[in-house]
Amino acid sequence: MQAFLRKFLGLAATIAALAPPAFAATDTATGASSPRPLAARYSQTITRHDGRPVSESSWYLYRDADRVVTADADGGALEIWTRTADGRVALRRVFHRWHRIVDYTPEELDSRNAAPRWEALSSMLTGDVRARFEPTGTTESFGEQALQLQRRRDEQVTSIVWLPQAALPARIEQSGDRYTAVLSLSALAEQPAPGWPSVSEADWADYQPIDATDFGDMDTDPFVQEVERIDAAAGTLGRLGHLHVVD
Repeated sequence: MQAFLRKFLGLAATIAALAPPAFAATDTATGASSPRPLAARYSQTITRHDGRPVSESSWYLYRDADRVVTADADGGALEIWTRTADGRVALRRVFHRWHRIVDYTPEELDSRNAAPRWEALSSMLTGDVRARFEPTGTTESFGEQALQLQRRRDEQVTSIVWLPQAALPARIEQSGDRYTAVLSLSALAEQPAPGWPSVSEADWADYQPIDATDFGDMDTDPFVQEVERIDAAAGTLGRLGHLHVVD
């Protein structure tokens, strides 16, 4: 089961950025594609083939030129990925229940082999899609013409609905021999809607900050133990940390 979940989460690392140049600006400092700012809500479900649910969750993604934020629907945690002036990536994780913040410098992410490419963070998709996925058609989704892609590999079938203008997936479905996992876009807007999670720094101004490089000296801290347990179970560093994986 955990292996299937890791493969599903790591799927984004196998897909290329499909947005054509007409729909993506170019960052002159790094040459990287910079999709337009937006806010999105996703639902994620995993079910057994007999119809019994395994898990269901929702989360939010906010994107601008140099920041990508994901937020749990229940308000439990935030991940704030930022692009530095030299094009590298840093991460701040905000844990509201614990009133703690964990900061990962670019060097720390590199040392953990957990530094996603910025284009992957901003679109959730990277890799050579045309070499690995077969275009199967187009469909209307969220006011634009979306691309439909599919890939069969051993016992797994992966289907993707890609929004070129938004530079995000509208749907990713992956079926294995026992489970089906679906990541589905349920809302898309230019900015967070009322009631969506806040990402204001004022919300965690009094939280205790921790540098991730200090984890080794805090192995008896219950919070550090919980974070490391979560990451070990997921096989990734945070929600988008899988994006550095190469299939």
